Amino acid sequence: MASLISWEEIEEKYAKNFTSKQGAPAKSARMALAALIIKEKLRLTDEDTVQLISETPAMQYFLGMEKFVQKAPFDPSSMVHFRKRFSADFIEEINQMIIREGKAKLSEKPPEKEIGQGPPSKTDCTPKEVNQENSENQEKEIPRQGKLILDAACAPADIRYPADLGLLNKAGEKSEEIIDTLFGQLSKKNKKPRTYRRKARKQYLNLARKKRLTAKSVRKGCGQQLRYLKKKFETH
Repeated sequence: MASLISWEEIEEKYAKNFTSKQGAPAKSARMALAALIIKEKLRLTDEDTVQLISETPAMQYFLGMEKFVQKAPFDPSSMVHFRKRFSADFIEEINQMIIREGKAKLSEKPPEKEIGQGPPSKTDCTPKEVNQENSENQEKEIPRQGKLILDAACAPADIRYPADLGLLNKAGEKSEEIIDTLFGQLSKKNKKPRTYRRKARKQYLNLARKKRLTAKSVRKGCGQQLRYLKKKFETH
């Protein structure tokens, strides 16, 4: 989408909104328009839009930023000013511009390959050369290991946030399974050790169900789960 938008042309028309050189410098037209596009396409609030931009390199690239920064490039309140500066007629003009660029790119055909160009195919080789090439490829073949993520903005969907808190909860559940298995092999006269599993589970759920977590609450929750886990290790 970034290649379909003529940012220079939009910048010239966007600059007409500013008649004075006093005050703090305004954000670029690309940053303002790209932020509005992200908000509308993903149906986010102003706060969520700014948070997503501060966390995603691909979004910052779309905004025209030269490198990834963890700090938000602007406040959520700036989104209100962005909407005021892009009128309905201006947005309609930009839409028509994107449509024209898209049609132009679709009409472009890749150049046809001329006869005689390119590396020789396997049909041009002798059977001996083909067999030798196949045997060399088999020797060089390496078994596949793991998964390759090409886009830096992509991440496996099964990783939860915060990861530390979820991992500690999973470790606590596994340790409880080990305790139950070992205790089942003992005689009924032995008293089962106290693991505080219900209390630990309740505290974990109280944090996991919150929509917004602060760094302080996550740090406190991780400390609680670590202490419960330490008691279970001592029990083992």
